[in-house]
Amino acid sequence: MLTIYVDFPADSAAYNFQPGDETGEQALAREFEHPVKFICNCAAGLSDGDVYEITFETEHEVTAFILKTGCTLLEKTRIDDYRHRRYYLDNHYEKYMVKS
Repeated sequence: MLTIYVDFPADSAAYNFQPGDETGEQALAREFEHPVKFICNCAAGLSDGDVYEITFETEHEVTAFILKTGCTLLEKTRIDDYRHRRYYLDNHYEKYMVKS
């Protein structure tokens, strides 16, 4: 299994929403014909757009996907760092909050 992380434009007009699509994840999964998982939006500062995780069986599938969609790949280390920081904030933030 090969996992890649792609940057998709944050502009909602870039998503081809169809009836029944409730999220960008659903719209992209239909458009890419492959399941995708939302990681974070552009506000996280990892990219200029929204970040999605996509898993493939072979390198050939990855290459075909990149050529077909033209999506920008992101480095796995950047995503891992983001997830680590996010986990820490989600699980330790209250401990350091100033009580008023």
